Amino acid sequence: MGFTMLMVLVVLLLLTAAVLMFYQGRRIGRFYREFERRATATAGVVVEVQWHNSDAERRDQQYHRGAAFTVVEFRLPNGTVMRSRTHTGMNPAPVKVGDTVQILYDPHTPSHMELQQRGGRALMAPLYYTLAAGFAMFALLALLLWVLLKVVMRIPI
Repeated sequence: MGFTMLMVLVVLLLLTAAVLMFYQGRRIGRFYREFERRATATAGVVVEVQWHNSDAERRDQQYHRGAAFTVVEFRLPNGTVMRSRTHTGMNPAPVKVGDTVQILYDPHTPSHMELQQRGGRALMAPLYYTLAAGFAMFALLALLLWVLLKVVMRIPI
């Protein structure tokens, strides 16, 4: 495989990664905007903080370096007590067991609950957009490198 073919492959892979990251950012952004639009606010009590570590952290026994997911008990308007875990983890843990917190929950799916403070969910879509921009910039740099070597410097590639 020649250098030109390799550069085409690299640019296509980087652009594909950029499109996928952009799509994921839009999907997450829409999901959380829709959640916040229909969510109901209430108070709850933190009953547990669950730490989820990556496999590498578990192998190295580096605990509490992952993400803290808060488990909250709260009461629905009909009196039912729900116990649910946030979908967005944070580090450091934003609350302690026993704290009373304000939460948002989806009335159609009360098990989907998040802390009212935006925290991690506010950063998810911009994170994916930043990754998409980074992949697109690397694709552009690879293309510029190819043009520089092939056209400007007339190096037979």
